[in-house]
Amino acid sequence: MLQAAAAGPDWTDGLDAISDFFAKAAWPLIAALLLWRLYPALKAIVSSRAFTIKIGSMEVTVPEQTASLTAQVEDLREQVIALRGGVAPGAAAAPPAAPATTTETAPPPGRILWVDDTMANNASEIAQLTETAVKVIQSPSAPDAMAILRNSPPFDAVISDMGRREGGRYHSRAGLELLGEIRAAGRQEPFMIYTTKRLAADYGAQVRAAGGDGATGSAVELIEWIRSKVPAATPPPAAEPPRPAPRRSAPAARPRGCRAGTRWRRLRAG
Repeated sequence: MLQAAAAGPDWTDGLDAISDFFAKAAWPLIAALLLWRLYPALKAIVSSRAFTIKIGSMEVTVPEQTASLTAQVEDLREQVIALRGGVAPGAAAAPPAAPATTTETAPPPGRILWVDDTMANNASEIAQLTETAVKVIQSPSAPDAMAILRNSPPFDAVISDMGRREGGRYHSRAGLELLGEIRAAGRQEPFMIYTTKRLAADYGAQVRAAGGDGATGSAVELIEWIRSKVPAATPPPAAEPPRPAPRRSAPAARPRGCRAGTRWRRLRAG
């Protein structure tokens, strides 16, 4: 009897210890269970890097924007190399142009129709344009673009990719076909194909022969072309900081005793 009574408290303490253990381990077990159930979805998101960032008014995934920025950096490098090759080393810079004496009025707002089934590829370029007085109307296909053109006043420029999916299948010459439809409708908007450099080299002559301005795979060339057709796309020149007023030198102080010394010299001369 005494031994059983003595063993009672030990059994109760053991039960309390087990209860405390499960209470403390409950939340880690629940968290581990949730992670185990969510692991496939988390792994898919991380492996695909399907995170989005906002550029202007468009949301693009990180891989898309990384590829776009990489292509633009490579293009800028080639442009700089070409410019440096055309300038003799050590050549003196041209003198700055004289400031204009007349006040220039701002150009009217511009309108561009941009046709592309993957508009996220052009997010950086469109964001750069929308920072100026240019409105970019986006269209995913030729039928949609033609509907916009039929119900709109003339655009300042039309930009299109070359190949895209339309009507459930891929059209490798969709840009050229759109140009043909635009010219057949009697519209004469400046037209440029914006595609890869390889396709630009293959189709540039055909685009010009069909009445377009050509094809390019260079973001720099595209922006230059847009600015040549749409004056509003050119950012206004930065205002020169006001020049400080020239400081006037203070008159030299007359030495003390100068008047008395002059009178003494006159007395001696007299």
